[in-house]
Amino acid sequence: MSNEVPEIIDLDFILSRYENTDIVVLSQEFVPCSNIFALKLSVTIDAYPFDGTKVVNYFVKLCKQDTNIDIRTDYIARFQKEIYFYQLAIPAITNFQRDRCIRAMPYYNLFPKCIGARLNIDREKTVPDETAVLILEELKEQGYQCENTNRDCSLQDYTVILTTLAYMHAVPLAMRTHQLDSFKSNVLPSLLDIKQHNKIPHWFDNIYDMVYQVFKFNDAISPYFQSIKTAIEKSKKYTLFGKPFTCDCWITLCHSNFSKLNLMMKCECIYRGKSIKILDNQTLEYSHCCNDLIFFLFTSVNSNLLNSHYDFLVCWYYDFFVYTLTKYEIDVRPYTVNNFYKELKIQGPRMILQILRALPYITNDMYDEDKEPVLGMEYIQKLGMNL
Repeated sequence: MSNEVPEIIDLDFILSRYENTDIVVLSQEFVPCSNIFALKLSVTIDAYPFDGTKVVNYFVKLCKQDTNIDIRTDYIARFQKEIYFYQLAIPAITNFQRDRCIRAMPYYNLFPKCIGARLNIDREKTVPDETAVLILEELKEQGYQCENTNRDCSLQDYTVILTTLAYMHAVPLAMRTHQLDSFKSNVLPSLLDIKQHNKIPHWFDNIYDMVYQVFKFNDAISPYFQSIKTAIEKSKKYTLFGKPFTCDCWITLCHSNFSKLNLMMKCECIYRGKSIKILDNQTLEYSHCCNDLIFFLFTSVNSNLLNSHYDFLVCWYYDFFVYTLTKYEIDVRPYTVNNFYKELKIQGPRMILQILRALPYITNDMYDEDKEPVLGMEYIQKLGMNL
């Protein structure tokens, strides 16, 4: 696909259906972005009851293409999953909340509002093509900002994020318990696994180079090199081949890439605190809730703060997770704090490789001319803490 983005076909129809009125699109203008498959769209429209024309902005995601390969099933599957999430999963989970007479915290509020979505201009086809599009609200205009620096986050900010994460996990788990058929029909399509690699990915070869970076600055962990290597090799096997879960108590809708890069935060009025929006929902999984928690803590929380408040943050997530389950009348006897810490101990080593792979991209402030992340001291500190 070239850097020139084509106009969205039938945008009038998509916006008219969302606004429930007749809208005429007069012009479409895409704001330049480093990623041509996720960009800002500025639209000039004419519609009743507006007085004259009006300019509205949206965030648009297109189905990613590979210029060297005609068909990339992983790109197609991820885009399809995100469409299903907005069209099927979120409405179904929100309806489940209404059925349980719980309206205080609607599930759809955790994510950007979906203006419209399409897999294919031909409605009989379900495979995304170049006409596929996902249109979301533009969050920056509403005061949301990316939480991409540790300097901006306080302990209170992290508790807000972990409350959101616990809620994202607990409500689908409750729905699975009370409305299994609806969960299977509406939520599972956005959680299906994407085909695994047939061979070891090339980035596996760089893992030990990353570890050596830490040894240069932290002699204290040098004696543990062999133990670290063994843990990484075990994590490789889990990453490549997985391991079926023997109990689904802790299995639910998971983000799988829950980091500060995929969050936007808005400071509400003094009485309401801050609100969070979760972004990039194309890699959702039906997996262990501890995986998202571990990934966020060890990739996105300030290293010094995590070192001094690890148990506090873990317990904060756990308490709200269990509290939410009780609100949905779930038997919480299996969800003891001791069982939770046992699960963390099991899942932690399995997450090592995923965390090591993500750290360079989450902690860096810039990229070199080859588009590789430039590693800094934050990366060194976090990698040392993880190891």
